[in-house]
Amino acid sequence: MQSLTATVLDERIDPRGNAFHALCVFVGTLLAILPLAHVTGLRNTLVVFIAGTAVLHFRTALWKDNPTLLPWLAWLGFAALSILWSALPEVSFRSFRTDLLYPFVLFLASFMLVRSRRGRLALTIGAGAGTLMSLATTIAAAIAPIDPKAHAPIPGVLGWLAWKAGDTVDLSTFVAFVTVPLFLVLLTSRNVLYRAAVAIWLVAFAVLGIMSESRTLVVSLFMSLACFVIVLGLLRGKLHLRSVLAV
Repeated sequence: MQSLTATVLDERIDPRGNAFHALCVFVGTLLAILPLAHVTGLRNTLVVFIAGTAVLHFRTALWKDNPTLLPWLAWLGFAALSILWSALPEVSFRSFRTDLLYPFVLFLASFMLVRSRRGRLALTIGAGAGTLMSLATTIAAAIAPIDPKAHAPIPGVLGWLAWKAGDTVDLSTFVAFVTVPLFLVLLTSRNVLYRAAVAIWLVAFAVLGIMSESRTLVVSLFMSLACFVIVLGLLRGKLHLRSVLAV
């Protein structure tokens, strides 16, 4: 029965379709540029493409076989209601769109992509490129500081990289997205090389938090670990929901 279910799910996902290949490219590209500044137009376009290709390819499986949907909808609903009593509703709506709605689309599509080898490869390449770009831009900003609101970069590669150093909110969103699968590999994989690579990756995130002086990023890193350990313990039966709620 388990193999039959897996077969049906694989047929429904169909990683050979053109829409699936396009979705992999869009998600990988979005992850690569997510921590960067001055890419709002490209980021918004990619989010629209991701939503469209995900619905086109996965269809009803996108919400029927996706356990992340209900928690996300509950959180989005609460956040949307909070706009009603906001002193600056326009600012709150912009934050809702960029900080919650866009990550919702990315998480929903990625949860389906990760079920196939090609999808995991696209996510890994995109996340790796995004991490390297984050390190490059953060280091450049530390060496050659620039006004984040500047409309043009300082001449030279270093000036361009410093200008592309993203906002700490975007960087925190990127870290929160990538750290959960990294923690999964670190705590469950039996491959020593995989675990070593993941450990180096997490150290790179810690360095980003220190260099960018972002408390939000550091908190995201540790909160992701705590939440992941709790969920993993609940799924494996080593923790009980009553005990977790009591704490």
